[in-house]
Amino acid sequence: FYIRDTKSSSGTFLNHARLSPPGAESKPTQLKDGDVVQLGVDYQGGTQEIYRCVKMRLELNRSWQQQANPFRKNTLKVIRNLTTADAASSTDCCICLFRIASFQSLFVAPCSHVYHYKCIRPMLMEKHPGFLCPLCRTFADLEDCVEIDDPIEEEMPVEGDC
Repeated sequence: FYIRDTKSSSGTFLNHARLSPPGAESKPTQLKDGDVVQLGVDYQGGTQEIYRCVKMRLELNRSWQQQANPFRKNTLKVIRNLTTADAASSTDCCICLFRIASFQSLFVAPCSHVYHYKCIRPMLMEKHPGFLCPLCRTFADLEDCVEIDDPIEEEMPVEGDC
């Protein structure tokens, strides 16, 4: 993807650098993942003139985020175990002590422990954005950045796939 300024008076900015002077057309500039594009500038003039810019952070070619990672693999195993008919592999919610079953609203903690959402919700709301797992006492910031810099791993094969 490329961007260029087409003779705008208030400017087009890429990573806080103006692409061209006012009224001049810029050359096409290639966009990269994480670039910040700003259209226009914030301006507050006299009695009524107020102009606001538009800022965007670009996310390009993020197919790596769809790849498997240890948390996703572990969560997938837990969810698969929840859907089996085998009573020996059933999981109970440690809060209400009832069985976790298919078609229930669940909360999967960052440590991969699973709870009924209805049961864990008061704890989530009380300490938000922090979360302290009632089972393993692992602390997690639920508003922490979701980007992971791990190398791309192979996806876990689904049962029955060749």
